[in-house]
Amino acid sequence: MKTQILIIQAALVLGMAVFGLGCAKKGSGFSAQQVDAGGGTTGTTDGGTTGVAPRDTDIERGAEWQEGAIASFTSVDGNGWAYYAATHPLNAPSDMKISVKLNATANGYNGKVLVSYYDNGQYYTGRFITGTGKNANGTTHGHDGKFHSEYNKWFTWNGPRGENRALSGAANVYHGFYADQYGAIMLIVDGSDSGGDGQASSLKGEVWVRNYPTVQVPDYGAGVPCWFKEIGPYDCRTFLTNNEDLVTTSALYPDQSSHAGGGWYPSYNQSSGARGWRLLGRFQGLDRARAGL
Repeated sequence: MKTQILIIQAALVLGMAVFGLGCAKKGSGFSAQQVDAGGGTTGTTDGGTTGVAPRDTDIERGAEWQEGAIASFTSVDGNGWAYYAATHPLNAPSDMKISVKLNATANGYNGKVLVSYYDNGQYYTGRFITGTGKNANGTTHGHDGKFHSEYNKWFTWNGPRGENRALSGAANVYHGFYADQYGAIMLIVDGSDSGGDGQASSLKGEVWVRNYPTVQVPDYGAGVPCWFKEIGPYDCRTFLTNNEDLVTTSALYPDQSSHAGGGWYPSYNQSSGARGWRLLGRFQGLDRARAGL
């Protein structure tokens, strides 16, 4: 789906129609196994192993990748990744990771999240951003003047969270929206591990994705991000409490949203509160300081 630093250049409508259902079936099918240079299995993204040390491949993703805090997906959703890569077929994607580099401001966290995987002999890396700008007057319905990072924040959540939603009780959590020209992702932090000093130093959580149901558009830049749009194919809002309002603290995950909202675009699934958002997977071991969180 994403702005691939290496390659991705197809129209999303046809890509979703052709590959959204079938791309996980090409070749050996969707697999979370890693393959070493000699073609042998080296391990799995869920922590399994065959006795061979996993490849350390981060250096091949470039300098921008190395700037952020890097974490691996500990469990992946094959359907989510097939949806994510809707502009090209997947064979046996592996080495799924994220790199996070954010900046804390009084108006939320701006910055970038890179999503990357290895498939068909190369790396595919999508670059998602939230800029420092704000919505210009006359460009939105009730959101003029709001910073693009307004919904990217920490807050207290007292509800189900974590893998299989097995945890409960009040917790400090985070979620934020980041976009490219094909859609948006959501970075969600729902847990942490202490470095021994009582401070959360290693973060865990999930990444969700939401494609535009139409052809690619330019990066939003100084325009209006999809999380402020209230109608049409580029509306990627969730966490709605009624037809209009996105309340970022009303839910932690898109599938906990209570309202599907309105809209008229025929191929846009608005039958649930998630409004088309899909899970990519869970990550752990994200260095909080390096990530800027």
